[in-house]
Amino acid sequence: MQNGLREEINDVVANYLKRKLRTGEPIDVAEMAHEMAQSFVDMVTEQDEEQQAPLLALIMISLGDEYLQRRGLFSPERRDN
Repeated sequence: MQNGLREEINDVVANYLKRKLRTGEPIDVAEMAHEMAQSFVDMVTEQDEEQQAPLLALIMISLGDEYLQRRGLFSPERRDN
């Protein structure tokens, strides 16, 4: 996947945080993560029913893989399929 969408999402999050900081509102990372999860569910439920479970599984696997890669605990070339 190209980084175009990822970069745009990061920009949206950065702008959200800047607005919060300007107004002095507290930043609740758990709340942000919850709202992002809601967006994922919106995306999943907008798909045909037979595509929803595989898409949800892909999202969950991708989150786990990305986290483990960034922690240095997993590399894609070591994955056993």
